[in-house]
Amino acid sequence: MGTPSAAKEQVKQPRGPKQILNAMIMLGFLVSTGFIINVLQLLVYCLRPFALEFSQGMNSYLVDWHWATLVFMFSEWGGVNLHWFGDDVPLRQPAFGHMNHRSDVDWVLGFAFAWHRRSMGRMKIIMKSDFRFVPTLGFTMVLSDFIFAFRDWEIDRTLFTKALTQLKKFPNPMWMVVFPEGTRFTPAKQKKSCEYAKEHNLPVFTHVLLPRTKGWLLTMDMMRDKLERMVDATVSFPGREPTLMDLFCRTGQCDAYLHINYRTLADLPKESAELEQWLYNNWAEKERMVEYVAQHGQMVPGVRYRGSRIGADTWPLIYLWLAVLVAVAALSIVFIPAVAWYWIFVGVGIFTALVVVGIALLLHQRGSHKSRRRAAAAVAAAPTTPSED
Repeated sequence: MGTPSAAKEQVKQPRGPKQILNAMIMLGFLVSTGFIINVLQLLVYCLRPFALEFSQGMNSYLVDWHWATLVFMFSEWGGVNLHWFGDDVPLRQPAFGHMNHRSDVDWVLGFAFAWHRRSMGRMKIIMKSDFRFVPTLGFTMVLSDFIFAFRDWEIDRTLFTKALTQLKKFPNPMWMVVFPEGTRFTPAKQKKSCEYAKEHNLPVFTHVLLPRTKGWLLTMDMMRDKLERMVDATVSFPGREPTLMDLFCRTGQCDAYLHINYRTLADLPKESAELEQWLYNNWAEKERMVEYVAQHGQMVPGVRYRGSRIGADTWPLIYLWLAVLVAVAALSIVFIPAVAWYWIFVGVGIFTALVVVGIALLLHQRGSHKSRRRAAAAVAAAPTTPSED
């Protein structure tokens, strides 16, 4: 499989009425499907005191089904082509993961890779506490035992210790994921990061932020006896970096690079000071890689290329979701008018019908593109007929 060539210049598309409609359709799709999953999650959560392993396993399947819509938005709807470089990662294997944070779509990018390795529903991520209040998505995270940081170490240390102690007792395999930078990269945050690094005689980075070590060290110390491997991920963009709104509006067409080092945790230092220095050195490697990709539009030489369109295999679940939404719309429209909630159900039915129509148009467009590509390939492969004199 060939390495992708240097990225072409990617121009951001303007947003007009069509793009706003795209965003409304995708938002409706995410909220309506998420509401259904949240109800099922709550029912499954009630089984925890009696059957913890079964409850967790069912929750993982529900999260997979829910967040497959996010991966679909990232790869198919938003048009981000995720390229995978570096080491292989076995399917469904527990691991500790960390990655740099370049943009506000990195977490969806991580979901896409985890989906590809059949571990998305098993992820436990340390996130900013604000994520708890994101409709449907935040409730899914709460019921999936995510850890939420409040940016106050006295508070976070107690919360992290309690949550990680609980996670260690869980019988099912998991991916424990940390973003050591704590926030996404912006020029303003990079400037503050450099000032702090200079004041404290720490490494100064220009393409990544200085990692915050306290939460990372605590998580590593408490989880390394349960998770034997590490998925060390580096995110970079050879061209422009999409925003979350770009994904909603279908204006995010670009390439994204994900480099993976699959490490053994036993090979990492045990002492906190040495482990902290290892993290800084690891971030220096990420700095060099992100800088090279930004300057040259391609991955650093000598890195193994494993494939593209990572996460673009969510269509079976999307088809299933469309069938569910059609059923919900049909039941809503034919519901007994005498019931007080009738008009609410009718509104839900019309809303989900519009979502289905929007996704159906996308499927039709996708099929048309495939037909044109097959026709072009057939023309190219057809033998030429010699002209007569």
